[in-house]
Amino acid sequence: MDHPSTKISMSEMETEKEHFKKIIKDNGIQDEIEDVQIMPYPLSGEHMGSKCEKVIITFRNKKEKPQLELFVKKMATSPQMADMIIKFKLFDKESAFYGQLLPALKQYWIEKTG
Repeated sequence: MDHPSTKISMSEMETEKEHFKKIIKDNGIQDEIEDVQIMPYPLSGEHMGSKCEKVIITFRNKKEKPQLELFVKKMATSPQMADMIIKFKLFDKESAFYGQLLPALKQYWIEKTG
Protein backbone atom coordinates (compact mmCIF):
# COMPACT_ATOMS: atom_id res chain seq x y z
CA MET A 1 0.00 0.00 0.00
CA ASP A 2 1.34 3.44 -0.90
CA HIS A 3 2.12 5.93 1.82
CA PRO A 4 -0.40 8.81 1.60
CA SER A 5 2.36 11.28 0.81
CA THR A 6 3.60 9.33 -2.24
CA LYS A 7 1.00 10.93 -4.49
CA ILE A 8 2.53 14.24 -5.57
CA SER A 9 2.06 16.47 -8.60
CA MET A 10 4.61 16.89 -11.37
CA SER A 11 5.46 20.42 -10.16
CA GLU A 12 6.05 19.08 -6.62
CA MET A 13 8.29 16.36 -8.09
CA GLU A 14 10.33 18.97 -9.99
CA THR A 15 10.63 21.04 -6.80
CA GLU A 16 11.90 17.94 -4.96
CA LYS A 17 14.43 17.24 -7.72
CA GLU A 18 15.74 20.81 -7.48
CA HIS A 19 15.95 20.41 -3.70
CA PHE A 20 18.16 17.32 -4.07
CA LYS A 21 20.34 19.11 -6.64
CA LYS A 22 20.87 21.93 -4.14
CA ILE A 23 21.76 19.46 -1.37
CA ILE A 24 24.38 17.86 -3.62
CA LYS A 25 25.88 21.26 -4.52
CA ASP A 26 25.79 22.44 -0.88
CA ASN A 27 27.81 19.36 0.07
CA GLY A 28 30.66 20.26 -2.26
CA ILE A 29 29.81 18.19 -5.33
CA GLN A 30 29.93 20.71 -8.16
CA ASP A 31 29.69 18.27 -11.10
CA GLU A 32 26.87 18.97 -13.53
CA ILE A 33 23.80 16.90 -12.67
CA GLU A 34 22.03 15.30 -15.62
CA ASP A 35 19.10 13.66 -13.84
CA VAL A 36 17.48 13.05 -10.46
CA GLN A 37 15.21 10.04 -10.04
CA ILE A 38 13.02 9.72 -6.96
CA MET A 39 11.25 6.45 -6.27
CA PRO A 40 9.71 4.65 -3.30
CA TYR A 41 12.21 2.51 -1.42
CA PRO A 42 11.10 -1.14 -1.36
CA LEU A 43 10.89 -1.77 2.39
CA SER A 44 8.49 -3.94 4.31
CA GLY A 45 6.88 -2.84 7.55
CA GLU A 46 4.47 -0.20 8.73
CA HIS A 47 6.42 3.05 8.17
CA MET A 48 3.63 5.04 9.77
CA GLY A 49 6.04 7.71 10.96
CA SER A 50 8.13 8.03 7.85
CA LYS A 51 8.37 7.63 4.12
CA CYS A 52 11.50 6.15 2.56
CA GLU A 53 12.72 6.93 -0.93
CA LYS A 54 15.58 5.95 -3.19
CA VAL A 55 17.12 8.94 -4.96
CA ILE A 56 19.49 8.36 -7.86
CA ILE A 57 21.64 11.30 -8.94
CA THR A 58 23.17 10.92 -12.42
CA PHE A 59 25.97 13.24 -13.47
CA ARG A 60 26.59 14.57 -16.98
CA ASN A 61 30.15 13.17 -17.08
CA LYS A 62 29.42 9.53 -16.22
CA LYS A 63 33.01 8.39 -16.84
CA GLU A 64 34.47 10.65 -14.16
CA LYS A 65 31.59 10.76 -11.71
CA PRO A 66 29.58 7.61 -10.94
CA GLN A 67 25.93 8.03 -10.05
CA LEU A 68 24.93 8.44 -6.41
CA GLU A 69 22.24 6.23 -4.90
CA LEU A 70 20.80 7.78 -1.77
CA PHE A 71 18.47 6.44 0.90
CA VAL A 72 16.14 9.23 2.01
CA LYS A 73 13.84 9.07 5.00
CA LYS A 74 11.16 11.73 5.37
CA MET A 75 8.99 12.51 8.36
CA ALA A 76 5.32 11.60 8.19
CA THR A 77 2.86 14.17 6.93
CA SER A 78 0.37 13.46 9.74
CA PRO A 79 0.62 16.28 12.31
CA GLN A 80 -0.06 13.87 15.19
CA MET A 81 2.67 11.46 14.07
CA ALA A 82 5.11 14.31 13.42
CA ASP A 83 4.46 15.68 16.93
CA MET A 84 5.18 12.27 18.44
CA ILE A 85 8.40 11.87 16.43
CA ILE A 86 9.58 15.31 17.57
CA LYS A 87 8.54 14.73 21.21
CA PHE A 88 10.41 11.43 21.51
CA LYS A 89 13.31 12.60 19.30
CA LEU A 90 13.06 9.45 17.19
CA PHE A 91 14.71 10.90 14.10
CA ASP A 92 17.38 12.60 16.24
CA LYS A 93 18.48 9.24 17.63
CA GLU A 94 18.47 7.59 14.22
CA SER A 95 20.32 10.53 12.67
CA ALA A 96 22.99 10.38 15.38
CA PHE A 97 23.43 6.66 14.77
CA TYR A 98 23.94 7.02 11.02
CA GLY A 99 25.72 10.39 11.12
CA GLN A 100 28.05 9.89 14.09
CA LEU A 101 28.23 6.36 15.46
CA LEU A 102 28.34 4.43 12.19
CA PRO A 103 31.11 6.61 10.63
CA ALA A 104 33.12 6.31 13.88
CA LEU A 105 32.74 2.52 13.82
CA LYS A 106 33.76 2.43 10.16
CA GLN A 107 36.88 4.52 10.92
CA TYR A 108 37.71 2.25 13.88
CA TRP A 109 37.38 -0.80 11.63
CA ILE A 110 39.67 0.75 8.98
CA GLU A 111 42.30 1.59 11.60
CA LYS A 112 42.19 -1.90 13.09
CA THR A 113 42.22 -3.83 9.82
CA GLY A 114 44.37 -1.54 7.73
